[in-house]
Amino acid sequence: MQQLKQLQEQQKLIGAIALDIRKSLKFQDIFAMSVKEVRQLLNADRVL
Repeated sequence: MQQLKQLQEQQKLIGAIALDIRKSLKFQDIFAMSVKEVRQLLNADRVL
């Protein structure tokens, strides 16, 4: 059950990142949004 929930969260993250990329053509904006989403998924305060 936990694996299914994790898979759903990962798919949701990928969808959110893809949507953000479609909204912006600026690399810096895409990168910042992607990092934010990954941080939220991992419950991390920073991503290196």
